[in-house]
Amino acid sequence: MEAASILERCYTNNYSYESCTEANSYLGNQSNDLYSFAGEGVGIDAEGGNYTVSATGPAGRVKEGCETIVLHSDGQRTPSECW
Repeated sequence: MEAASILERCYTNNYSYESCTEANSYLGNQSNDLYSFAGEGVGIDAEGGNYTVSATGPAGRVKEGCETIVLHSDGQRTPSECW
């Protein structure tokens, strides 16, 4: 959730989520026993006025169907049953 706050501050300052190095740096320093922001298709995907923050967890250690969780710039969290 802190990454979303950082992205919103970037948008306030730059009118864009793209190139928000502060949010990327923040995620790069995060670790969790279950979810990771590193790897292909995870982390921050920002484009103009929208972003997603994705994390992956290992199958067998997280609930089935929750291997990838995503926070969207509109506040939507998918899959909803994983949050």
